[in-house]
Amino acid sequence: MIQIKNFLRLTALTLSAVSLFGSCVKEDDKLMLNPKQDLTMTISQEEVAVQEDKFDEEALQLSWSKANFGTSDLVVDYSLEVKTQGEDPITTSISLGSKLSYSFTHKALNRLATEAPFNLPTGEKATLLLQLVAKPYTKSTIELNSGNSVKSNVLELMLTPVSMTVPIPDIEKMGVGIIGSAVGGWNPENDVMLNQDKDNPHLWKRENVELLGGKEFKFRKDHAWDKGGNWGKAKGTDATDFPKGKAFNDGGSGNFTVSDAEGGKYTVTFDDETAEFEFVRTGDLENQPDPEPEPELKKGVSLIGSAVGGWETANDIMLAQDPNEKHLWTAKAVVFKAGEFKFRLDQAWTKSWGKGDTDFPKGVAQEGSNTNFKLEEAQAGTYDVTFNDETLAFEFTKQTMGIGIVGDGANGWNDDVMLTQDKTNEHLWTGEVTLIAGKSIKFRKDHDWGVNWGNDNSDFPEGVGAQGKGNITIPADKGGEYSVTFNDETGAYTFTKK
Repeated sequence: MIQIKNFLRLTALTLSAVSLFGSCVKEDDKLMLNPKQDLTMTISQEEVAVQEDKFDEEALQLSWSKANFGTSDLVVDYSLEVKTQGEDPITTSISLGSKLSYSFTHKALNRLATEAPFNLPTGEKATLLLQLVAKPYTKSTIELNSGNSVKSNVLELMLTPVSMTVPIPDIEKMGVGIIGSAVGGWNPENDVMLNQDKDNPHLWKRENVELLGGKEFKFRKDHAWDKGGNWGKAKGTDATDFPKGKAFNDGGSGNFTVSDAEGGKYTVTFDDETAEFEFVRTGDLENQPDPEPEPELKKGVSLIGSAVGGWETANDIMLAQDPNEKHLWTAKAVVFKAGEFKFRLDQAWTKSWGKGDTDFPKGVAQEGSNTNFKLEEAQAGTYDVTFNDETLAFEFTKQTMGIGIVGDGANGWNDDVMLTQDKTNEHLWTGEVTLIAGKSIKFRKDHDWGVNWGNDNSDFPEGVGAQGKGNITIPADKGGEYSVTFNDETGAYTFTKK
C-alpha cells in the first residue's frame, strides 16, 4: 500500500492558542492543528467479485487508526473518498461519523459501482481508489482552519459488479425522489425514488406513482434536504404547480399541492438540471382514502426533523415562550439523535429557520435557509434549547449525564436535578434539592427512563429504591430544602432537611 504522509503546516504559536490546545497554532484567527501521526487505513481484501446470492453478507471491511491531532478537546469526523482511475476521475464521498471501521455488503458495493455517479458496467472489472479523510472540529466556538483535514494512504479496490435481479427498496436508493404527505409522509422511508435515464443523467422517471389527493409533496435528492438540493413551488405570480411546470431550487420554496380531485396514479418525469417536471395521469387509485381532518396547529416556535423524531407535524417539539421576553423560546431535555432539523413557526413552513454560517450547537440561524442543521452520531444526546426569533441566535446545551431527581415534587418530570458523583466512590451521588409536599419524585440515570429507581412504599426521608418501582411521594408536612445522598448500586437514599 502506498503511504501518503500528510502534515499540516506550522505557523507561529500564540499564547492564546497554547492556552486552548497544546498542539495548536493560530492563523487568521482560526486554529491550525498539528497531527501527531500518519493516518493509516487497511483493507480486508483488494479484489471483490460481487455475488448476488451473498448480497446481505459482508464483502469488504476497512479499518483505520484513530486520527491524533494532539488534543482531546475535539470531535473527529471521518469520510471515505471513492474515485475512479483516469485523467478525468469521478469522485463521491461517504460520511462515516466517528467510527474506526466500515463494512460493505455485496449489495452495498454493487450499488456503489452501478448507481450514480459511477454507473459502471456490470460484469466488468473496475478499479476504485479509496482514501480516508479525517476532519476535526472543536467543541467550543473556535473555528478550525479548513486546512486541518488529514488524508490517509490510498487503497486500490478491484471490483466486479453484477446486474441485479433483486429490486432495491426505495429507502436504499440514491438519486432524485418525491417526498411528502401525497406519497405517505415526510420521513426518509416515504421517499418515492425516480429512475435515472440511461442516456441523460439529469432526467429521472417513474411510472405508476400513486399520489393522494388533498396532499403536498416536493422533489429532493438522496433522502436529504441539503445534498444537491430540493425542489418545490416557486414564489410569486410566475410560480407553476402540479401537474406540470418548473420547480424552484432555493431556500423557502413551497410545497406542490395535489387537489382532492387530482389524486391518482401518474407517470413522472423530472429534470434536475432544468428543474422541469411533468405528471401524466395514468389511472385512479383503487382506494382513495377519505380526506383526513386537518390537525389543529399549535402556535409558537418548534423543532422538527429526523434528529427529533421525524418531519411530520406530529413530530414538532414545541418550545416555551419566555414570559418576560417574547422573542425568547426554550425547551429542556430534548433528546436528539444523529440526523437533521430546523426551527419553524406555528407548525408550518411559512416561516422557518435553518443553517446559515454557523451550525449546531451554537450560532445564528438563517430565515428561509435551504440547509438543515445536522447532528453527527458523536453529538447525539439530551440538550436544553434556546432560540431567539428576533436575533435568530440559538444554543443547544448538552445536559450533564449521571444520576438525577425528577418529578413534580422537584423541578418537573422533564427537568432533572442532577447529583454530583463522589470522587472516591463511583456509586455514591450527592446534591441539594427543594421538594414540594404532596408531590412525587424518582431517581433516574442520564435523563432517561431506561434506568430508574422508585419505592412502592414511598419511604421518606430514607429508603431503598429499585428499578421500575413506584413514585416516592413527599409527605404533606415534609416539603422544603434537602441534602440528598443516593447509591446507584444498592438503591439506598437519604434526604436530610437543611
